[in-house]
Amino acid sequence: IEEFEKALKEVQTSPETIPIWQVVVSKYHPTFIGECEKAIKWSSDMVNDWLISGMFEAETDASVKAKIIVDELNNHIDTKTHARHIPIDECRRIGLKITSLEDFMKEQDFQDIVLSIHHSFMHTFAMSSAIKIIENHNDIAYIQHMQIQQPINLIQPQNIPQQLISIED
Repeated sequence: IEEFEKALKEVQTSPETIPIWQVVVSKYHPTFIGECEKAIKWSSDMVNDWLISGMFEAETDASVKAKIIVDELNNHIDTKTHARHIPIDECRRIGLKITSLEDFMKEQDFQDIVLSIHHSFMHTFAMSSAIKIIENHNDIAYIQHMQIQQPINLIQPQNIPQQLISIED
């Protein structure tokens, strides 16, 4: 949405940027902005409802607290990306009730188990094409991998007769 708004503003103030923005904007489906707006609205409503019915259940100002948090999390100017890590102090600052692992369970074995699982997932993400891992209590796992497209080598190898070179090479 930001990119479309930026394109619209730049095209209006500097029409010479139309060819550049035409290339950028043409990669999106015509209904893309509407779909983005609906997804943002849907996720905002969902998080708002969960906060009211969960974290702030029975609190008289639950709606106000939930709105503040949703607005903060939806502030793309500050968060920059959906996947950005938000530190515990920042979560607390915006009003989320956070219990740190260290405070939750003083038992070192539990902390070690949680951190081992976390590090295993982070290592898997860093060292493989996995982008999503879901596993249940029955050891049934779903692992989604990033689609990797192999580049085609367009430079012809030297000293090989042209008739022996195929696109697979």
